[in-house]
Amino acid sequence: MRILLVGRYDGGLIPGGAEVQLNATKALIESAGHEAEIVGATTSQWGDLVHFFGPYDYYWSMASLCIERKIPYVVSSIWYQTNSISALTFRGKIKKATHPGHRKVHKLFKNAEQVIVPMNAVTQRLKPFFQVDHDRFSAIPSSPVSAEFASADPQLFREAIGFQDDFVLCVANLHERKNQLNLIRAMSQIGKRLVIIGNDVDPAYANQCRSLATKRITFFGGLDHSDPLLPSAYAAARVVAMPSVFEDYLIAGIEAGVAGKPLVLSSNWHPKELYQHYAETPHAHSPSQIAQA
Repeated sequence: MRILLVGRYDGGLIPGGAEVQLNATKALIESAGHEAEIVGATTSQWGDLVHFFGPYDYYWSMASLCIERKIPYVVSSIWYQTNSISALTFRGKIKKATHPGHRKVHKLFKNAEQVIVPMNAVTQRLKPFFQVDHDRFSAIPSSPVSAEFASADPQLFREAIGFQDDFVLCVANLHERKNQLNLIRAMSQIGKRLVIIGNDVDPAYANQCRSLATKRITFFGGLDHSDPLLPSAYAAARVVAMPSVFEDYLIAGIEAGVAGKPLVLSSNWHPKELYQHYAETPHAHSPSQIAQA
C-alpha cells in the first residue's frame, strides 16, 4: 500500500509536535512494509490512502481531489480548545456561517474515513465546534517514543549546558500557548533552575520571557528531535514541567514519562484522561500553583 502524508506547508520551518508525529507515522508505515511519502512539490504519484495532520483549511483542495478519485483519507486532528462545549457549539455555528476557512475544515472532517484523536475529550469538543455529525472518531494516543528516551546518558546534556545542578526542564517552542512566562514566574518564586529547550517561534513572547528571567533560567535553544542531546536532557532533568494553556496530546509529556521523570502539566486541557495520576496539574495561569507542584 502507498500512503501519502500531508503536513503543514511551513512545518519544516517551524517544527513542532505535529511534525514529530508525522515523521514517526512515516517510519511506522515503512516498518510495516508499506510505502509512505510526505507530500511536497515533487510528489507526482497518488497513493491508496491519504493522511492529513491537523485541521487546516488549505487541506480541503487536496481532500476534495481524493473524493473525486475515490481515494480514502484520514485526519489526525491535532486540535484542542479549552472552552466549554456549549460555547464551542455556539462559536462553531457562527464560524461555519461566516468563515469560509471554517467551512472547509468542517468538510475535511465530515468526509474523512476516520478522524484520529489522542483522547475522547478532543472528540467532545471538535464535533460541536466543526459541526461534525458522524461517529468515525478513533481515540489513539499516537506518536511512538524512541527507546533512547528510557536509557539516555544524562552527562551528555550536562556537559553541553555547563552545570551539574538539578534543574526543571521545559521542552517547547517559546509561544504564549506553551506558557513559559508563568513557568518562569513560578521558578523564580522558589529559586529553582529552569532549562527551556525550544525555538523562538513568537519573538515578542520570547523577549517577554527573557526580560523576566533570572540567571537561573537557561534558554538552550531548539534541538532537532533526532539530536541525542534531547533524550539526554530528559535524563538529566529532575522534573519536566509543561504547564501549557492547552494541548491535545503533548509528545514531550510522553517522552518525560518514558524517561521516568516527574511531570507537571496543567489542568486547563484535561490531561488526566491520558496521564492519570502520573502528572501534577496546576492551573496554567497560577504561578504559585505551578511552583507548589
